Amino acid sequence: GREVVPRFRNGGYGRRPGVILFKQDLLNLVKRGATSFHFSVERWKNPLQLENVKNQKEMSELRAGWDLIIDIDAPLALSKVTCLYVMRFIKNMGLEDFSVKYSGGKGFHIGIPFESFPKVVNEKDVRTLFPEAPRRIASFIAEKVKNPLKIHLQNAYSQKEINELCKREVN
Repeated sequence: GREVVPRFRNGGYGRRPGVILFKQDLLNLVKRGATSFHFSVERWKNPLQLENVKNQKEMSELRAGWDLIIDIDAPLALSKVTCLYVMRFIKNMGLEDFSVKYSGGKGFHIGIPFESFPKVVNEKDVRTLFPEAPRRIASFIAEKVKNPLKIHLQNAYSQKEINELCKREVN
């Protein structure tokens, strides 16, 4: 139920919409030069029907759900601390079903599956609230961890040390 788009050695991307249904699909794309695969956070009733979608209403009808991905991207030391605060907040909200993955760059991705959210909010089907709901949830979490994180960093480091740490991580 996800759209998958390969990225090729030459920097180009595969044609949309794309799916991988069988192991052989994946192997064929690799043989053609695929170096990475990008999966949608949106879940679809049939991703191949995206080709025929003409407007947002049709897209909402085709959407089966969405996962929330929080992308923490900062100098690595700060990303680690931020990730811990976000994880604590999520756990304190009663969510246990989430994943954390090092992005391979400067941060982490925290994934919360669609099943963790209520089916209806304010009499609206949650699956149709993409992309507004994930943005609002991420902003809410950011607002809730901002002050405790700031206090932690101020207690752990002087402003000069924080600036030096950021400078070192960026270079």
